[in-house]
Amino acid sequence: TATSALAARMCPATGRVVDEQGAAVEYATVVLLKGTEQVAGMATDGEGRFRLEVPTGDYTLSIQYLGYDPLKQMVLEQENDLGDFVMHGSSTEI
Repeated sequence: TATSALAARMCPATGRVVDEQGAAVEYATVVLLKGTEQVAGMATDGEGRFRLEVPTGDYTLSIQYLGYDPLKQMVLEQENDLGDFVMHGSSTEI
């Protein structure tokens, strides 16, 4: 039926958040946005890894962590492993 075709299969999007030295960024907030709507989100684990399950499509991946510049990147969710995302230390003083 058309309904089951529309209920697109869920794809796991996995990746890792690291700093400029390649060290894991633990507890970074990782969010997938469809337009302006958040469709999935979580905090990274002790190795900086995340796993989000979403239907295939175009998303904006947003990663934030205190002391680092926010990271936003378009992703096409069909690739399961999105790879490493490097966070750069924020130059603004709090």
